[in-house]
Amino acid sequence: MAHDFNNLLAIIIGNLDLLPPDVLEAEASGELIRNSLDAALRGAELTRRLLAFASRQPLQPEPVALNELVSNIVSLLSRTIGEAIEVSLDLSSDVGTVVVDPALLEASIANLANNARDAMPKGAGLSFPPRFAR
Repeated sequence: MAHDFNNLLAIIIGNLDLLPPDVLEAEASGELIRNSLDAALRGAELTRRLLAFASRQPLQPEPVALNELVSNIVSLLSRTIGEAIEVSLDLSSDVGTVVVDPALLEASIANLANNARDAMPKGAGLSFPPRFAR
């Protein structure tokens, strides 16, 4: 089933990539198309992770600069979680490199942010790493 889903995403991604430049540059449609392409690419990555979870595809751990990865995913999250939620970073300067599957870590962070968004329908603040009440 995951392979079939991946094939459907490949068609969507391929068609979006084939759109003429003037359509992509149009203010009304360009952002919608870019968001659709981003979502389809994330769906393809999710499929890869699902296959890895099902032990059909190996994880791909590699050395990753953690603060850089978190900073990059947070800039993407700001678009997806909406303007009602303010995202802020509070990263430690002494965090080094970790060995992790970067796509899996990004998906975990995105999932946490989406769950937080759903828990705050009227908006609020969201910080990374999360600050827990003591």
